[in-house]
Amino acid sequence: MSTAGRRPAGGRCAAPARPSTGLHAREGGALRVDLLKKYYFPVRELERSLRFDMKGDDVIVFLHIQKTGGTTFGRHLVQNVRLEVPCDCRPGQKKCTCYRPNRRETWLFSRFSTGWSCGLHADWTELTNCVPPAPHARIESLALLTPRFYYITLLRDPVSRYLSEWRHVQRGATSKTSLHMCDGRTPTPEELPPCYEGTDWSGCTLQEFMDCPYNLANNRQVRMLADLSLVGCYNLSFIPEGKRAQLLLESAKKNLRGMAFFGLTEFQRKTQYLFERTFNLKFIRPFMQYNSTRAGGVEVDEDTIRRIEELNDLDMQLYDYAKDLFQQRVEVAAGGLPQVRAAQEGGLPTLSHGAALCERQRCACRPHKARFGSHPLQALENRTPAPSEAEKCRHHVLLGDLFLLNF
Repeated sequence: MSTAGRRPAGGRCAAPARPSTGLHAREGGALRVDLLKKYYFPVRELERSLRFDMKGDDVIVFLHIQKTGGTTFGRHLVQNVRLEVPCDCRPGQKKCTCYRPNRRETWLFSRFSTGWSCGLHADWTELTNCVPPAPHARIESLALLTPRFYYITLLRDPVSRYLSEWRHVQRGATSKTSLHMCDGRTPTPEELPPCYEGTDWSGCTLQEFMDCPYNLANNRQVRMLADLSLVGCYNLSFIPEGKRAQLLLESAKKNLRGMAFFGLTEFQRKTQYLFERTFNLKFIRPFMQYNSTRAGGVEVDEDTIRRIEELNDLDMQLYDYAKDLFQQRVEVAAGGLPQVRAAQEGGLPTLSHGAALCERQRCACRPHKARFGSHPLQALENRTPAPSEAEKCRHHVLLGDLFLLNF
């Protein structure tokens, strides 16, 4: 399938300047109802209402990319979904038993249900060659009983994710048990040299983390979503660097489009909503947006931000693409639903961050306190006295979060 065509983006505010501290206020307004779409997607790639058959052979496969909020989301899947037969999660055990209502067979392939069965943080290449079929499918006719695998994942702002992974590694975390299996083998030491000597890389500085050319944190999201077989796996001499990068990015986009669902860490409520609409499953408790993260407390200057963006250029392009696709899927999913009151969602956790984001976007606004009615656009336009340009600007930024509570 060809890459979706691009068209110019629009919007009233200037492009946001990336903050020099933390990136903890990024949820505010990246997804706005009135944002002009950058990419064209056919309807079949926007409509996400699947006939997930939990009593049949359907399986949800969670591709967990490091530092994207996957641990929290994974716990939601085993502890927070309203099920006929809830997952059995016992204290002290790392895995839960998530059986189908009609037989002792799992419907969920994830860290907290089946463990790291395909290796620690297995990527798309590994999972698609590893995830087993339903047990009885080995006995009966494979043509009739081959299960449907619904792949899902989360993406995160690349700079925030990169900083979070650096802090994770700095505290002593390693990925030594990751297999990086591709085309039936693991990479050789020459293909994937280590970034450090010893048992771990604890205490490494951000500069050291950025300076390692073999650091798999660079463009991690693209690499983990792409089909690595297309580029010779980890053999960097297989094709020229520029061609390799382009193939990886296009493959990641294609696989992301083909996934049953993906969410964005920066938009927890919308992620919850889209998952529920996609699989016709409901969560018991609403997702919470935590804007204070380990990456959020990192002091970084603009030069460092630019360096991280350069190291993660493919991830930056993928995330821009994913945000637009995510927004359009949310809008399509919300098309025929009745109005929902904000109070039913427990309020908006990010209003103050919207004002901060607007400041970073260099709009002519200040963090005024504005009150909006049940329909934000109508309330703003009909208000007396007329709203100031500052309030219009801030409202424009906040509209992305107000949308799901006011459609």
